[in-house]
Amino acid sequence: MSPAQSKPPAPPPPPAAPAAAGGAAPPSVSGKRANRVMVTRDGRHLSFAEAGDPAGFPVLCFFGVGGSRYLVLLFDAAARRLGLRVVAVDRPGFGRSSPAAGGGFAAFAVDVEALCATLGLRRVAIWGHSVGCAYAAACALHEPLRRRRLAARLALVSPWVPLDSPGVPLHFRAARFFPDSLAALAAPGAVDERRKALRRGRAADEALSAPSAALDMLGLGGGAEFNLCGAPEAEEEEESASRAEMSATELRALEALPLARRVLLASVIEAQRQGPRGFRDEFKLCCGDFGFRYSDVRWPARLYHGSADNLVAGASARWLRDQLRRGLDDATAVELVEERGGTHNGMVFATLRRSLAAVARDVAAGAPV
Repeated sequence: MSPAQSKPPAPPPPPAAPAAAGGAAPPSVSGKRANRVMVTRDGRHLSFAEAGDPAGFPVLCFFGVGGSRYLVLLFDAAARRLGLRVVAVDRPGFGRSSPAAGGGFAAFAVDVEALCATLGLRRVAIWGHSVGCAYAAACALHEPLRRRRLAARLALVSPWVPLDSPGVPLHFRAARFFPDSLAALAAPGAVDERRKALRRGRAADEALSAPSAALDMLGLGGGAEFNLCGAPEAEEEEESASRAEMSATELRALEALPLARRVLLASVIEAQRQGPRGFRDEFKLCCGDFGFRYSDVRWPARLYHGSADNLVAGASARWLRDQLRRGLDDATAVELVEERGGTHNGMVFATLRRSLAAVARDVAAGAPV
């Protein structure tokens, strides 16, 4: 037998990655769509990520304190099915976006308008979570965005409210008076340790299987009390939900998302690419004067609030609904959807498909309401 004949057969090629909805490859934090950057006229950088249908109707997504653009990758499958193109911008100091130059929420709305012009987005819808809802409201108040581009109701999930609003607990109200100290105490840590774990190839498996910086940042710290590959039995769900920040229903929804562990961990690491300054600045922003009143927004909206929200009380959500109804001829143009057992961060996953589907229906109807 010749040497050529004695060579072992070549190994079979590795299996192809499973396709996402619509036949496209699943989203990746290392992909081009997840790592785009634009430069503003004054030389600052805005980093952003896209997911969903590249030819779909654009939906701008704004996340809460500490989240980065990578979180929008979790929207990919649902957005593709609905024909939506979801775009998330890193707020100042997060990811590759330049630190804040002042101006708060209103200044960011100017940058969002510039992004829309750069990308050629003629019409857009807006989805926000937690403090991201304040960014969404600021965009609705920004006249160029409102007059030329805004479509569909605002989708506001677990919306954050000013700390002097009705229903805000006393300990949160106190944050208005010493936000710097609280920001230092609340700043996430251990990101370097998670980055090292990622390099060792273990983090993708561990991100949601044990307490970590990623869990703490996203309010998922109680996740270790569950077997995430198999949710608690139905009779245990109510008791388990009271011990952890995410209910079993929300954990099942999270587990159903593609690449959830990897994206969540990567989002935490990317959010602190420039260090903790972005977190501290945004934390202080959400504890201070928003620079606008929700009653001035005057744009239709859907609010999604969980009954087990540990940060925003039901009374605060109802107050916000009433504020947004001011100035609108039709009070029903602002709707409050309450989710039994929903928690502040878990609502992102519990209402993901529903909230995006509502946006898609608005777009199809050709009107905000």
